[in-house]
Amino acid sequence: MKNWEVIKALYENPRLQFKNKRFGGVLGYDENGHLAWLSGVPKVGEIFTIHYNPGHPFATGNYDDDWELVPQPVPFLEAVKAYSEGKTVECKSKGFGTRVYEPGVNHPYAMIDQSDTAVTAHEILHGEWLIK
Repeated sequence: MKNWEVIKALYENPRLQFKNKRFGGVLGYDENGHLAWLSGVPKVGEIFTIHYNPGHPFATGNYDDDWELVPQPVPFLEAVKAYSEGKTVECKSKGFGTRVYEPGVNHPYAMIDQSDTAVTAHEILHGEWLIK
């Protein structure tokens, strides 16, 4: 995505966050509802300046950067639904680290990771689920 697409997407869905592929900064709305750098603040002139006008954020500067959507955690049942629709899901949890579940890789109808291990109760209850 280019800068203008990121600004448009954030205007349409303020819960989204985007990571700049060149320098790694994450852009999104802060807890006060302002468009802001949430991490990795760029140096002056490195990318663009955000101007905040309630309901109409805009930016000036370099518009050629590429961005990627930062995956947001989803509830377990939403991850299962995405998996059943053929999407890859990931679970991060203490004790198990990060495990990736790809539909149909080992078992077409069960959530089994690459090492042939099924989803655990700990992951269901305490895991952070992401849709890839």
